Amino acid sequence: MRRYLLVFKLFFLFNCVFAQSDWNSGSEMDYRITRNLEFYSQNNLWGIQTRRNKPITPALYDTLIEISDNHVLARRWIKAKQQLLWGTLNTEGKQLIPFEYSKLEPHKQVFICGEQKNNLVSYGLMSADGKIIVNAIYNRIDWVSDNRFAALKGDRTTVIDALGNKIIQISADSVKAIADRLLQIWSGGKTGLISTEGDRLTETKYANMNHENNKILASSYPEWFVVNQRDTSYFAYSQLKSWNGQYIVTGNEHQWLISPQDSALSDGYDLIQADNEHIAIVSSNNQYGAINNNGKEILQANYDSLIYENGYFLARKGLMKPSWSLIDTFGVIKTHFNYETIRNPGENLFAIKRKDKWGFINRYGVEIIPAIYDKVSDFSSGLARVTYFDEQGIIDNQGNWVIKPRNEQIQWLGIDRYLGNSYGLSFIKNFNGEYIYFTSNRLIKSKNLIHELDSSGQIIQRLTLNGTFVYHAEEFVPQYGESEGFAMIKKNNKFGFVDVQGRLRVAYRYDSLRPFSEGLSAVKLNGHWGFINKLESIIVQPQYDAVGDFKDGHAVIYRDGHSGIITKSGEEIIKPIYDKIQPTAFGYYIVQSGNKMGILNHIGAAILHPRYEYLQVIDNEVIIIKRRNLYGIVDLNGVSVVPMEYSFIEYDKKSRSFFYKQPASAAKLVYQFSAL
Repeated sequence: MRRYLLVFKLFFLFNCVFAQSDWNSGSEMDYRITRNLEFYSQNNLWGIQTRRNKPITPALYDTLIEISDNHVLARRWIKAKQQLLWGTLNTEGKQLIPFEYSKLEPHKQVFICGEQKNNLVSYGLMSADGKIIVNAIYNRIDWVSDNRFAALKGDRTTVIDALGNKIIQISADSVKAIADRLLQIWSGGKTGLISTEGDRLTETKYANMNHENNKILASSYPEWFVVNQRDTSYFAYSQLKSWNGQYIVTGNEHQWLISPQDSALSDGYDLIQADNEHIAIVSSNNQYGAINNNGKEILQANYDSLIYENGYFLARKGLMKPSWSLIDTFGVIKTHFNYETIRNPGENLFAIKRKDKWGFINRYGVEIIPAIYDKVSDFSSGLARVTYFDEQGIIDNQGNWVIKPRNEQIQWLGIDRYLGNSYGLSFIKNFNGEYIYFTSNRLIKSKNLIHELDSSGQIIQRLTLNGTFVYHAEEFVPQYGESEGFAMIKKNNKFGFVDVQGRLRVAYRYDSLRPFSEGLSAVKLNGHWGFINKLESIIVQPQYDAVGDFKDGHAVIYRDGHSGIITKSGEEIIKPIYDKIQPTAFGYYIVQSGNKMGILNHIGAAILHPRYEYLQVIDNEVIIIKRRNLYGIVDLNGVSVVPMEYSFIEYDKKSRSFFYKQPASAAKLVYQFSAL
């Protein structure tokens, strides 16, 4: 039973180790787990033994895989290298391939070997008896067909035979066998077909290829047309988007940066995330790096996390024990220590955490304020709040104490004073420790004022930062705030307004209300909404289920589950008959009925009746529309400008370009095998 459990365990380990190989692709790799050998376990490690249970090798190996009758693939801990490395043994325990490789992948009598050099793995070929066939100088080597290997270095792929002879050299990102003596090559996300002797059989322009019924069929990418004020460009990729004059494209589940002339500017990545004009974060195999907008690699994709802010990278390596570094846009590491955390900068100073204490570094990575604090806030106006031995204080950007640590909860007010709390007393003090105002009630900062709250959370006083009263208002509800010089108050569950002097301007008589906007406030009375002015005259009678605020003289109103638009005089220029209304910045209204959209002009007349699945107004000039999964463009009179025949249309505001996408054409025959 132990023998069968061992075989199952080794088979599971084998599939994990070679998950990225061609094990399931018909590559004829000579992996076999047989019963010709006996293995034994000791201290959770494995060794080889005779059938009479006599050890042949010590139990030194965490993995043993029998790959032929007289050949065992093994992995063991090499103390000098401080890592697990692969090698091979024969059944007598003699070492055939030394334990020097981070990867060994057998293919009959040839091994692809991966050797780690300066945190990167280089690949070569080795014979079963340990003789080097090809030196480990390649970025990757893949088995492609019987007696053929594809070796990638830079942007060149060399096809090599099992003796190390170079058969052909091509410009390709990867190569795989698709049929006998036929190779499928990939370059820049596009694929083509060549023979194993190097004869080019198709252009490298397709999305993919399939071998079926003695035929090679090639599928195409969708076609993209990019139209701007200067010219029209053509591309063929699954996805395309603009980035600062270049394009990020997707093909073969990878992304590249290309020029407007369709030449590759970067390597291929799993993802290119361009949230900045000049820097993009890239990822490969869940590792992150960075490129600039010319495609030049700034940081290799070997970080577990990478953040770009304000001209610097915050980079993390390690998951269980993270180590953060500060790196500039030239890829130079500025920090001298490994930090547990680095926060985004406040006033050009980065809060850092080292050995569970906080301090600050500048943009050169110099720890100008040592990591000695329990907690720190970011700097604002040259000051930061810190906690030191459980007491709070304030320091300046040189690390000098402005307020020495004391047993108080401190909130700096932005001038030479702070809001504090200690032993149930709330107060405003200056930096000299002198009281400006104190109370047993709670004090909170709101914009440029201090609110004093009673035990129920109602505002009972409003003070300036100098501690002087602004006004006294009973049962003020702070979450509603104020606007246009009027603050909302609540009394006996009714709402009204006071002015900044605390004088009652709108009586407590409304069920609810909202801040003034363009001189009118939405009020709720007897379950319906209307509008009043600052003299409390009813301008729009309470008759709606809900209303929006006025903007540019118009407000959205809701009645019986439908939306409309009124003017400030209460005129319904759009009757509440639509499920949804969205005002645009150009004075038009996007309306929705069910799942269909239309557009109305500023007086409520229909430009497009609601029968479209999507529409977007572009720069007050044209409208992108979608109907029955096809896109087109009309002008602001509803007249067709671009026919509805595209699978996607998008407008890029920054480059002022339209992106038109046409669906891919059907797969076509590109190669047929000769009849026997």
